[in-house]
Amino acid sequence: MRQRRDSLVIMAKVVEAAAVLDKPTITRIQYYVGLPFSRTREYVNYLLKLGLLREIDSGRLRIFRPTERGLAFLSEFRKLVKMLGIGEYLGE
Repeated sequence: MRQRRDSLVIMAKVVEAAAVLDKPTITRIQYYVGLPFSRTREYVNYLLKLGLLREIDSGRLRIFRPTERGLAFLSEFRKLVKMLGIGEYLGE
């Protein structure tokens, strides 16, 4: 049985997806994170408001990349996961 993920875990996965994917659109982020499209869009919009993601105008595609603040969040989140030794719980 799959456990529910905490919002911070999902936020970290969205920022990670935006960092590692080539042309990270909402659909590609959706597949990476494993959420329905509507929930992925909500998280992306929330992360945009928090200043953790930025939207890049790429013609007809909406592409998202992490900001410096987003990369700092991801780095600190990974440190916390490592310190607590909860990587398996998070699926990492």
